[in-house]
Amino acid sequence: MQKNLVSFVIPAYNGSPFIDDSVHSLINDRILENNIHIFYEIIIINDGSTDNTVVKAKNLAKKWNKITRKDFIRVIDKENGQYGSVINRGIKEAKGIYFKVLDVDDTFNTTSLIEFIKIINGFKHKVDLILTDHVYEKVAVNKRDVQSLEKTFTPYKLMNIKEVDMPKVLITMHSIIYRLDLLKDIEYKQIEGIYYSDSQYSLVPLKYVNTAYYMNIPLYRYYIGRDEQSINLKVMVKNRIHQLKVLEVIWKQINFKYINSPQIRKYMKSVMRQMAQWQIMLIAFDEKIPKKAKYLMNFLDELKMLQPTHYRKITKTILFKALRISRGKGMGFIVRFAVKLYSKFKKNIMAEWE
Repeated sequence: MQKNLVSFVIPAYNGSPFIDDSVHSLINDRILENNIHIFYEIIIINDGSTDNTVVKAKNLAKKWNKITRKDFIRVIDKENGQYGSVINRGIKEAKGIYFKVLDVDDTFNTTSLIEFIKIINGFKHKVDLILTDHVYEKVAVNKRDVQSLEKTFTPYKLMNIKEVDMPKVLITMHSIIYRLDLLKDIEYKQIEGIYYSDSQYSLVPLKYVNTAYYMNIPLYRYYIGRDEQSINLKVMVKNRIHQLKVLEVIWKQINFKYINSPQIRKYMKSVMRQMAQWQIMLIAFDEKIPKKAKYLMNFLDELKMLQPTHYRKITKTILFKALRISRGKGMGFIVRFAVKLYSKFKKNIMAEWE
């Protein structure tokens, strides 16, 4: 029996309103006509949902497994452990060569999926990392924003990622497909019990990647602008401690001593800086924090403790310098001014999550 090329894992917590669409984007009439479903499996992991997600998942599996093959869709029902626990379970259960996550409230572009499968089916050698473009589907304003990696990576060419001039921002999980054995070989384990651990998934395994292949196709459709999403700014402030815990783990796990590539080192520092800046912004917006100046300085001291050798280089920006000089006083004004300035000349980061 041919081994699956890809294991598609769908983390599902209270995903009843969305699961039909997410699964349909992985198996539908066009996919059957192109006969690409024979090259992958779908694993739906119900993370202790309190709605009827698991019932819908099992019904979908029953329907499509009759049409395709036994165990084409597998449904795993587990106690709630948050996003990281689902990724960890997915890595354990997956049987494919490559590992790809599709959140239950997102979908794939069918045309891109067909092209994606056909291309990797023609690979002569396995690669550690496959990258694609993804699309922000801004539901509140009915707009689409393609997030392309073409400025960084050459399409349809095998690359040594350590020789690539990496971007300055995080390559998100929406663009990432890892070789499953790479995740298993490094015994990758994602933080459990908290939100926002996908940043760890995007960043930490990258230091073990050698070969990469990029396709400039908009495979992943990421829906933003829903009130209940964990990425909604108000929800992020409410769950700020989760983001802080992920940041602490990443800052601790990244050991620059073992990263030989200057490009990867630079990329890691840039992303770590941005994570710290996000936490500072959330601190500024969190009205429940008393004595914010003292809290902020303790946070910066903790970062220095986690990365004593590289702290100054990572935090070498005007924002960090201003906060250190002021000892955190007036941080609300400083942060809001920095956000306004950044949004005016670079990217409106506040509007991204509205």
